[in-house]
Amino acid sequence: MGKYLKDREPLTEAEVMKFLDAKVKAEVKHWGVNSYYAKQAIVRYNQLIAKYYGGEVIAVYNEEFGDFSDTLYSDGHVSTIYYGHLD
Repeated sequence: MGKYLKDREPLTEAEVMKFLDAKVKAEVKHWGVNSYYAKQAIVRYNQLIAKYYGGEVIAVYNEEFGDFSDTLYSDGHVSTIYYGHLD
């Protein structure tokens, strides 16, 4: 279970599309429509959509905070990664 995000029921198709659309819109807004990064975001969007419709579980949202990162997947589970040092 994530530090801030919590496990939940599987996401609906509309929720998956909302998350993926938001990623592309953010890249386009930040870099511009014709930028390399926006074009790569669109390519990645199409790859993820194909995987999702093919029945695979895909990562749809990532939230970083301090030394941690939570990733929400289309099946509703959350994974947490700790980047911190144990010094």
